[in-house]
Amino acid sequence: MPYKDEDTMARIKAENKQTFQRSLERRLQKREKGEALRRFSRYYYAQVSLKEALSRDWACTEGNLSSAWQFFKSYKGRPLVRVFNPTVEIDGFVQSDTVIEVAVRNMPFLLDSIRIELRRQGHTLTAVRQCALNVIRDTKDHLVIADEGDATEQFIHLEISRTTDLSGLTRAIREVIRLVRRVVDDFAPMRQKLLLLTDEVNMLDDDSKDECQATLRWLYDNNFTFLGYDAFVQEKKETLKQTTQSLGLSREKFPAADLPLSASAEMITFAKSPQHSAVHRPAYLDEIVLRIEGDDGFHLHRLIGLFTSNVYAQEPENIPWVRQRIAGVYQYQGVTRQSHKGREIARLVEIMPRELLFLTAQAELARMIESIHEIQERNVVRVLVNRDENHHFVNCLVYLPRDAYDTSIRQEIQTLLVEQTEAVGHSFATYFSESQLIRIHFVLQVDPSRNVTIDADDIETQVTRLSRNWEADLRQALIDDAPQNGEERYQSVRGVFPPGYRDAYWTETAIDDVYTLEALSSDEPLRVKLYQWMNGSHREIRFKVMHQGAALPLSDVIPILENLGARTLKEHPYDLRFPDRRVWIHDFVLNLPLDNETPIDDLKANFESAFLEIWNGRIENDGFNRLVTLANMPCRHVWVLRAYARYQRQIRADAGLVFIANCLTTHNKIARLLVDVFVHRHNPALRPAVAAATCEQRRMEILELIDDVDNLNEDRILRQLLALMFATQRTNFFQQDDNGDPKSYLVLKMQPDLVPEMPLPKPRFEIFVYSRRFEGIHLRGGKIARGGLRWSDRTEDYRTEVLGLVKAQQVKNAVIVPVGAKGGFLTKQLPGDQDGNQQEGIACYRMFIQGLLDVTDNLAEGKVVPPDDVVRHDDADYYLVVAADKGTATFSDYANEIAVANHFWLGDAFASGGSVGYDHKAMGITARGAWVSVQQHFRDREIDIQKETVSVVGIGDMSGDVFGNGMLLSESIGLIAAFNHLNIFIDPSPDPARSFKERQRLFKLPRSSWQDYNKKLISSGGGIFSRSAKSITLSRQIRERFDINDPELTPNELIRAILVSDFELLWNGGIGTYVKSHLESDLDVADKANDAIRVNGQDLRCRVIGEGGNLGMTQLGRVEFNLNGGVCYTDSIDNAGGVNCSDIEVNVKILLNQLVETGRLPASSRNRLLEQMTDEVADVVLESNYQQAQTINLMADQAAKRSYEYVRVMQLLTQDGLLDRELEFLPGEEELQDRMTRNASLTGPELSILTSYVKGWLKESLMQSKLDEPYMQKEALTAFPPTLPRRFADDITAHRLHREIIATEVANSMVNLMGISFPSRIMETTGASIEAMSCTYVAVRDIFELDEYFKRIQSLDFKVSPRLQKDMRLDLIRLVRRSTRWLLRHRPDDLTLSEAVTLHHGALTALLRDWESIVVGEVGKTSLVRHQELVDLGVDTALSRIVSASHHLYALMGVVRISMNTGLNATQVGQLLFRISETLNLNWFSLQIHDYQPATQWESLARESLQDDLYQRQVAITDAIATLSAKQGDDDAIESWTTKHREQIDRWLSVQAELKASPVSDLSIFTVGIRELSELADT
Repeated sequence: MPYKDEDTMARIKAENKQTFQRSLERRLQKREKGEALRRFSRYYYAQVSLKEALSRDWACTEGNLSSAWQFFKSYKGRPLVRVFNPTVEIDGFVQSDTVIEVAVRNMPFLLDSIRIELRRQGHTLTAVRQCALNVIRDTKDHLVIADEGDATEQFIHLEISRTTDLSGLTRAIREVIRLVRRVVDDFAPMRQKLLLLTDEVNMLDDDSKDECQATLRWLYDNNFTFLGYDAFVQEKKETLKQTTQSLGLSREKFPAADLPLSASAEMITFAKSPQHSAVHRPAYLDEIVLRIEGDDGFHLHRLIGLFTSNVYAQEPENIPWVRQRIAGVYQYQGVTRQSHKGREIARLVEIMPRELLFLTAQAELARMIESIHEIQERNVVRVLVNRDENHHFVNCLVYLPRDAYDTSIRQEIQTLLVEQTEAVGHSFATYFSESQLIRIHFVLQVDPSRNVTIDADDIETQVTRLSRNWEADLRQALIDDAPQNGEERYQSVRGVFPPGYRDAYWTETAIDDVYTLEALSSDEPLRVKLYQWMNGSHREIRFKVMHQGAALPLSDVIPILENLGARTLKEHPYDLRFPDRRVWIHDFVLNLPLDNETPIDDLKANFESAFLEIWNGRIENDGFNRLVTLANMPCRHVWVLRAYARYQRQIRADAGLVFIANCLTTHNKIARLLVDVFVHRHNPALRPAVAAATCEQRRMEILELIDDVDNLNEDRILRQLLALMFATQRTNFFQQDDNGDPKSYLVLKMQPDLVPEMPLPKPRFEIFVYSRRFEGIHLRGGKIARGGLRWSDRTEDYRTEVLGLVKAQQVKNAVIVPVGAKGGFLTKQLPGDQDGNQQEGIACYRMFIQGLLDVTDNLAEGKVVPPDDVVRHDDADYYLVVAADKGTATFSDYANEIAVANHFWLGDAFASGGSVGYDHKAMGITARGAWVSVQQHFRDREIDIQKETVSVVGIGDMSGDVFGNGMLLSESIGLIAAFNHLNIFIDPSPDPARSFKERQRLFKLPRSSWQDYNKKLISSGGGIFSRSAKSITLSRQIRERFDINDPELTPNELIRAILVSDFELLWNGGIGTYVKSHLESDLDVADKANDAIRVNGQDLRCRVIGEGGNLGMTQLGRVEFNLNGGVCYTDSIDNAGGVNCSDIEVNVKILLNQLVETGRLPASSRNRLLEQMTDEVADVVLESNYQQAQTINLMADQAAKRSYEYVRVMQLLTQDGLLDRELEFLPGEEELQDRMTRNASLTGPELSILTSYVKGWLKESLMQSKLDEPYMQKEALTAFPPTLPRRFADDITAHRLHREIIATEVANSMVNLMGISFPSRIMETTGASIEAMSCTYVAVRDIFELDEYFKRIQSLDFKVSPRLQKDMRLDLIRLVRRSTRWLLRHRPDDLTLSEAVTLHHGALTALLRDWESIVVGEVGKTSLVRHQELVDLGVDTALSRIVSASHHLYALMGVVRISMNTGLNATQVGQLLFRISETLNLNWFSLQIHDYQPATQWESLARESLQDDLYQRQVAITDAIATLSAKQGDDDAIESWTTKHREQIDRWLSVQAELKASPVSDLSIFTVGIRELSELADT
């Protein structure tokens, strides 16, 4: 082990080898005393250079030497081999290379032979040390190394690059030692055998014996290294039999099949063995066979070895046997050695490769010399081919002009020869002289069994073509091709083609490339060419890419080729340098999935076009492009399938793009047919009937092919793709841009109900826009639909995001004319910087908008104008509007600009919120609308959040529209915490006034974040914390305020703790979903960005949630929150203000544009008028929000009592296919029953959903009806800001959406005032149509001025209790419901709605005026008491009077009827009606029915029917009395009537007495009573 002190580890320093050796020996004295180690070290380092010695430190040097010395000392006479990777622990030193140590007796050839084996195994030799030592050893392991005397032992130290196969390498080296030892041991016997054979030849009687003897002596004289010997006897039957023991390598049983057996064979023959020598030199072994005839046949003696280097330096004419052949050459030429030609031949012989002189037959050698002589000093090509007799080798001499030779042409010729001879191995040697010709000697090892025919002339022809003057040929070819400018063209490319190019291509090929080079420019720097190249008899498919500029990275090109179905086998790059530019030619050898019969020209155009489109970024580089090759499909057709696959990926979570691509390429015939369907369905140039027939035929063919598809998933994908083809109603595929080129994006308008396995809910219409740069989706719930377009960042499932939003939008849009719509686009090539990203987003948005308009109809002069070059498979569809959304808040002007440029009929009404429109953020309309809901929730708790401080946690920051505006809607807000994606703001004890002003300051900044908040204004312990922090240390105040025990939390943990803490209002103005149900997983929510902070609804402790932002909670999360004591509606209810404002803007602009077109309004006044009406628009929007929140609040209040009504509504909507309860997370029957046991029912969020669905149903149904009742036309006026109806009422009735606006306004009014169960209850109890029911409702509403009285109730906010307000609303709702039912049943056919309203309203006025004189008895007393109570509570007189009389004002309907029949005025009839009620005690009976609580929908309907029957009987009796009074003038008609009907009256009063005496248990009691009353009324 070496010493590990600093001295040992130091680097070696020495001026020369002597100094190094002395230093080494001094160190060795510390290890071992004695001379042997020092002597060994001298031999060991004798062959090591000083530079190598100094490259290591002393530790490694001593370690190497110590290891070697210990190893060498252990040698006992048997060869030792050690192969190891040194380690300090085992070997005392460490190094990176593997060490080989060999100790053997001294033998020649050993080191060279080991090197051969190492090279054969591919090892790199890094160090060599060989010591041949004269060693004397004794029996006690002592040894002496003598400097004198022959070496007896040998030590070899080798280092190779590190290997782990140590044992395998050890065995291989031992095998080498064995072979070398065999050769060395038999070397002297083999030489002795040669001498004996020489003597034996001398005894022969043969003319050639002298030359043979001389040859054998020449071999013995150190001209041949003997490696093996064996002998055979050839018997009569020409079979061989080995005779003597083999020597050397021949002991390894070399094959004897190639020995000369012919009777005419020469006495001595020379040959090359196909085996490489494992000893001495890694060359093919030379074989020399001596053939001597004996008594028992021919004796063959074979010597195996290698000619020594002496042979190659000797004069050929001095070599026996060879000199005879040379003499034969002179004789063949007919010259003497001394002649001029003889001397030339002698010179040629002298430079001939020595192997050929031995191996070539004399006649063949003479012909070769003659051929070489012929070409002396001629600038020609000559190829001479010679195959040895044993057919193991082919020798080729190739002569080339000096100026035609270089390494590349040598390689080309070598490749040619290898291919022509099918060589399995080869070598070459090049000979240079003063001659004009260069000679290359190729030795080619071949398989003798293949017997390949070699055409030397053909080879020479091909070599000639390879070596000819390429430039001259190119010039001539260009001139021949175009005599006019061929010379000029040649001069432009002269010298630019590099040698590699010239070697590879004929000038005929170069001509095409020259023309392509001319076409290259900075605008078009790339050209490509797919072509076929014949490489000998083998066809190659090649793809040439020519690029002006830098070389193309293979990593950019090869993936494109691979996705086109091409496997790149080789690439040949060529650098062409012009004076003013540089061009690279990349020639790729491809393997395409084509059979040999497929003409490449059929694929050429599609393949080249596809590559260029991909390279230029116009189409994507993916597996779909394999269809270009496999189906020979144009890239635009592949583009179509890719677009469908992209869309399919969005509607099928289980369909990956790679799988779809593989599916289509596997079934490429189906892919072609699918495209064929697409083209025939949408090509405007085709006759519709023919196209339809073709499509149907293709559909049948496709289905038949799909039936043969084994894979179920592939089957589903292909069937859905087929369905999508037929679900596509329109496309812009055949449209062109302004340059006449196909558009860069594809638009597909779908009919989703034709698509199987599409996620629910299915929109009515869907447009998908696909481009390399972006993808977009637009979903609509109906023909007239609206919603925002957002810039999505959800790469994988943006349609899922949009579908969730359109579902909410459908609910939200219940308050406006259009149904729900939503769109989103995803950018795919953002540059990365903020400004660049914004510009790319705008560009993609503009293309998306244009794409939507590409397939949308237009209106011109009231007529539908279809889009150009679009085949329509659907009805006219011209209503398309958009709005701003996430990421597109400032984009509306771009959309309107495009709409105007397209002459779209909506003009700048196309996109709301532009610069000429209503700025939602400036108006704060979305936040203000949501704040109405918040106010409603707190008003129920009798908290006025405009005056009383409430603790608030917010999601968002002050730069946002909804959050920023929302947090400025009350100066009493106590914002204790807020967070966005960057920061967490915490103010544990805020000062409302100071914090309000600071929030106001932030809101006014162009861009702000929570970091801009003045931290000095934050209360003690608070702060602003980055969400990127690893952890946040929490102050005492924070921990106390949010009930946190831990001293520090991660940012996400802190947000969760804040969300579940105790506070009053959670205001969501951000993006994301933060609350779910405990029954849902984060995966269900599909908002991965917020998984870490999301909480469950049941864990929230806040009181109220205001959802200014979309999707802040899941629906189940909302329900869970409400069931656990909290209160909220839904995002679609809270933030409906924004969409309502946008719709009003669109409708107003449509109206104003009509006015401008007709000259009724100057164009200059239009925009000014729009701006002036901003506040009015806001008032209309907020009033709608208030009414909607109010009715949901009232329904939630009555939910437990009226659960059966709401369930019935759900059932009816479900039965009509309008509602999917599971999809909308509405409870089933079991869940409702379970809630009833807990005194719970439908929650606010669930009622919010139902509210929107009922409005949507009403709106759609009314749009389908006539709505031609003149009285209904005024309903459209309420949809506009008051200024417009005042000035342009008649023009509003001519609005293009007049019917739709009426339907929307009626639906909103009905549900907002009457609740969701009103329409279905009226229709079920009366059998009326929806139109008749709606018209009658409007009339009754107006008769009783319900709008006005509800506004009066609204004005009492915080003046009277919420409970009183609700009760008053319920009283009026009941009055209108009962009156609507009456009017539907009893309005005379000849009485118009307008007349009915006038008549009834006049009667109502009279009744209310004379009320105190009309009502008598208990009714009068109760009514008057209630009226006074309301007045005392602060209710105005008019409202108090109608509310207190509401239970009895239903009588108005009968009063009018009786008045019409009898001619009595309303007051007179009213007095009669209430007197008879008092006489018969009908009020008490009516109250009993009213107070009965139904348990089911049917009981509720029965109760209403009984009330109607009761009142109808009362009216019938009153009518009879009034008729009597009118005819007889009898002032006491009641007394007369009672006297006449005393018996029936007594029986009725008797029934009442029994009813009073028994508790009411079911409705049958009332039924019996009504029967008795009916008998009285009928008499």
